Amino acid sequence: MATIEKVIPVLDTRNVLVEHLTAKVVPQFTSKYRAVEAVLEISGNLRNQDIIPLLEDEEKLIQAVSHSSWYRREKEELGEELFSKVSEIEPDLSSKITGMLLELDNQTIRQLFESEDLLIKAVEKSKEEYVIYKEESEVKEEIGEELYSRISNIYAPEVASHLTGMLLELQSKDLKILLTNQKELESKLKLAYDTYLKHCSS
Repeated sequence: MATIEKVIPVLDTRNVLVEHLTAKVVPQFTSKYRAVEAVLEISGNLRNQDIIPLLEDEEKLIQAVSHSSWYRREKEELGEELFSKVSEIEPDLSSKITGMLLELDNQTIRQLFESEDLLIKAVEKSKEEYVIYKEESEVKEEIGEELYSRISNIYAPEVASHLTGMLLELQSKDLKILLTNQKELESKLKLAYDTYLKHCSS
């Protein structure tokens, strides 16, 4: 009997924690049923003391829930509707922009559906970010080819490829300086090579 009495409070605590988790994640789903199933899925292998931090940190909770099959199913459904709406606003970049917006949590995406103004602003912002990213990528690709050409005159092709990749982590404006300032290039190249050697020896 004593054992049963000890188990009941633990079960009650568990149920309360699950209820609190569910209440917090309901906005991420179209129904409470899905929210409950998602919470049960992610909390199944967690101890009570592991659940409490999720209740205290909403970002961690959303991240945990996002790994559930129910959340992913919801995301796929939202993605189909989102693509349709984005296509009406920005047809040429609808796939790219939809992918970017799907990085938002489900609740935020659903809020975009409720306000055309919010959706348009989100699409415009994503388009601006994509254009900047694309331009940056194109510039880096050109600089990368030039850097590799110079570095491969000093190091073996495989090493030159690694060093070029390391330098390309710099911003475009800094990379342009390397192409016009030989001393700066040699300095950055030495640092990259030292890091490369440490990585190889570890």
